[in-house]
Amino acid sequence: MPPGGSWRTRVRGMLHQCRIGMWPVPEWIGLGGDMQGIVRRGETGNHTADPLELFYDLVFVFTITQVSHLLLSHLSWKGALESAIVLMAIWWSWNYTTWFTNEVDVASPVVRLLMIGLMLLSLLMSISVPESFGNRALLFAGAYVAIQLLRHGFLAFVASRPGTLERERALHILIWFLIAGVFWIGGALIGGIGVSGGSAEQDEICARAALTALGLDP
Repeated sequence: MPPGGSWRTRVRGMLHQCRIGMWPVPEWIGLGGDMQGIVRRGETGNHTADPLELFYDLVFVFTITQVSHLLLSHLSWKGALESAIVLMAIWWSWNYTTWFTNEVDVASPVVRLLMIGLMLLSLLMSISVPESFGNRALLFAGAYVAIQLLRHGFLAFVASRPGTLERERALHILIWFLIAGVFWIGGALIGGIGVSGGSAEQDEICARAALTALGLDP
């Protein structure tokens, strides 16, 4: 029998220390027993930009340069509209990630892992931007939706306790992105959007789906 009591007692103790809301989290991710106190940044007063955040900003800048390549390849009103939709999606992704890093402590190992995952997905968005209305439409839309769902899923179920305002707020945003994600993925599947040479009807359907996903459809 291990020291300090039976194995059942030790397991119960570990679960009690690691439980965060409904989700048991192993100790190696460095969260201890109080996720709210360690992952949430607002309570610590530490608002210094982390090098990982700055690196994410560099990925964002690279993605913006890719939009310029998309526009240069299609210098028309249609190309300008497509570039504007892509730019708004990129900004939406960066804006919410910036808010996310203001909410949580980026020094936490689990948050660092999530940030690295978001950066990899952002790089997938970047390489797909020139063909985001063509052969790589699904890659762009899939990466965008994954970023939004992963980030707000983390905020809702990992970084917030049940019944708190933080969880309620994160859940509302998560549900919105789940609904919007249907339009993004559906628009990408309907027809390699816009510049891939689809019909005018396909172009209109896909552009409207993208605008609806951004909340801009009149």
